[in-house]
Amino acid sequence: MRKNERTIQYVDLPYNFISLPEEYRYPYTKKRDGDKREVLPKHSNKEGISGYIEYKLIPRTDLAVEVREIEEENKFFLSGSVMRGRVRTNLEILSKSYPQFVNCTPMLFRDFTWNLKESYRDELGIEEGIEKSIRVGFLRKDNNIKFFVVPAKKFSDNKFFISIKEHELIKRFSVNLDEENRLFRISDKKWFDKISEIQNRANEITDEIKKLREEYKDQISCYNKSISTIFTEEFTFTKRLKPLRKIISNEIIENFFSNKFWDKLENIKEELYSRLKELPVKNNNIDKFFELMSERWMLKAVIDLLYYYLTKENSNKKYKPYQKLFFYEKDINGGIKNISSSASEKKKELLKGYLYNSTNAGTKRSHYFVNEPEEDKDVFFEVPEDVIESYKQNYKKMHFTKGEKSLNKEKANFYNVFDNKNYEKLIEEYPEGLIVFFQLENNEDKTSKRVKRIGRTPYFKIRYKHSLRDIIGEKEKNRVDYAEALFGYVTEKTDTFGQNRDEEYIYLSYKSRLRFSAIDIELNKPKQEEQLYLEKLLKPREFLLHSPSATACGMYLKQVDGAKLITYQDNEPKLRGYKYYHIWDEIDKLGIENNTNIRGVITKESISQMKGRIHFYNLKPQELGLLLISLDIKELLHSKKYCNDLKDFCNYIESCHELIGGAKPYGYGNVKVEVEDIYIEKEDDSFESLILGPLKEEKENKSQYIDKYLEEAYKAGKKCVLCRLKEYVNSKQERVRDNKEDGDFTKQRPKRISWANLSEKVYPKEWRLID
Repeated sequence: MRKNERTIQYVDLPYNFISLPEEYRYPYTKKRDGDKREVLPKHSNKEGISGYIEYKLIPRTDLAVEVREIEEENKFFLSGSVMRGRVRTNLEILSKSYPQFVNCTPMLFRDFTWNLKESYRDELGIEEGIEKSIRVGFLRKDNNIKFFVVPAKKFSDNKFFISIKEHELIKRFSVNLDEENRLFRISDKKWFDKISEIQNRANEITDEIKKLREEYKDQISCYNKSISTIFTEEFTFTKRLKPLRKIISNEIIENFFSNKFWDKLENIKEELYSRLKELPVKNNNIDKFFELMSERWMLKAVIDLLYYYLTKENSNKKYKPYQKLFFYEKDINGGIKNISSSASEKKKELLKGYLYNSTNAGTKRSHYFVNEPEEDKDVFFEVPEDVIESYKQNYKKMHFTKGEKSLNKEKANFYNVFDNKNYEKLIEEYPEGLIVFFQLENNEDKTSKRVKRIGRTPYFKIRYKHSLRDIIGEKEKNRVDYAEALFGYVTEKTDTFGQNRDEEYIYLSYKSRLRFSAIDIELNKPKQEEQLYLEKLLKPREFLLHSPSATACGMYLKQVDGAKLITYQDNEPKLRGYKYYHIWDEIDKLGIENNTNIRGVITKESISQMKGRIHFYNLKPQELGLLLISLDIKELLHSKKYCNDLKDFCNYIESCHELIGGAKPYGYGNVKVEVEDIYIEKEDDSFESLILGPLKEEKENKSQYIDKYLEEAYKAGKKCVLCRLKEYVNSKQERVRDNKEDGDFTKQRPKRISWANLSEKVYPKEWRLID
């Protein structure tokens, strides 16, 4: 526990959460009868309230939005969807509607070194090593319709493929890799000379360890688990080499064997040796075995540090994934003795194989050698549609932003194997099939011919025990919340009700009763200067827009102070709630970087006014009240009946702001919303309505709609409504930006993290979001 407490670091991120309700509210039903709830109002009826709300936006910071132009009229506007999405989210939160737009695709993870490493290894079943556990083959299509995998021939030592570190590929096998396929940019051969020298000594020690393990197997075998635990729990490279990784530099590398750096490694080795000797083995000759294991650990640690430095300083930014034909000669153990780019270079017949690598991400050091496909045409494995769909969903979440745009596109295409058009292009380049790694479905007699997992690397991402849908819970069947009742819905394919189209079900889908008109923009520029001004104003600007994902467990899941990280693999994980971005009083100018997400930026000074309308049709009074406060929470202050309940909130409600458009983490899109007028259609056909028009202004009567909604909401409990309102209002407060990187990662003084100072591609697992 204490170790976890020391590693936990509290952070304040550009976003936070509003908690989910304990239960969702469904005021309507899709059924005609048999339910106490009201049936949704018919669009053809005119029993409800129709009209429109006129509102204006007052920008507090610049806006990252797409400004559109009606050229013939020289008018400019924003799409109404800019506010539609904002109002929909607000309404969903305030009315305790079911969170509809949650990405409920499977949650995936891959973990080698953290809390879930055992779960990951167990699920993949890689106890014997990745090369003996994960199959490899060639993806093809059957008559251009169904995908299947032809397995590669196994190596004689029962391996499906062989991993070869880059220094071995170049030094030992003399493979002349193209520069674009190398993991590292190394012009000085001394690097790989040094690594190869250390690796050769480690291999010699491994042979000695094997002999001693066989000689004393009776004494050693009963302690195998304890020995493994010492290495995997106490002496992992991630844990023990962390201080050395922080100080490693080119100068240290140059003088690697003659400075205090080496002494520190010797000290760790001696500590490991002492720890192994604590095991109650009754044979003194075993000490030599422990000594050799400690020595080998240190040599591997040296290689790890050298590769860590190469990854950090010499990673090949122009790297391209590849699949290339080579020829090889077997050694006496069934492994690889020689590798050649041409079969004619040797007199004896060489075997066909492929060198392959898909990425140089992270700490990747090895390339893969894969045998040719099986010759038996009857040996193939079908790739089911659900596996293909899972791969496609995971592909959508992948980011290819490292390096030049053309390279990123090439990498993306290399992974996009189940897109039919892209597959055709790839298969032209690789007619033998696309190398993929896979596992088969389990069955008792192990005769399954269906693929369970598939990927371009052997280290698949696998499903967490829980998905977002599991945690949120299923939506009640046949029930309709306020968000769906106002914005409409389309029945999901998974819904089974109403298949017979009988009288019981009348609303399998429901059209929205709201329409958001375009937001008109007037500019603070004379007409003669307007066009020139706009060309400059609307020039695309680029932002580094991180994409936080719900798989960041320390941020998206509720955590317990001082405890281990709670993940979707735990028994009862709980979501923090709806995510919102903090509203800043000014732009984070330090945070603007280059990236692929491009929007126009319109400055707040350039805007004279911004006005829009929301047209509504056939609403109930409480629905109109809900719509008003979802557009602008300040409308809540018009309540007459419940004004005393709101007196503690008044100042906070008055100071609420909204965020629209893109680049919200940088402070763009901060606006004040103000409802100017509300117009209601007259219900009669009197002479007055014909002369004066069909609409009447209801600005002074808004209180009745607000009160009606609060009356309905209070049925779930006044205290619950006010607590939720407090949380909601707090999320709408403007924060003052001082650009100080304050905090020391403690709960009392969390470190403020912005996209400007976020150096990690993913959040460190020690991080916890401060509440």
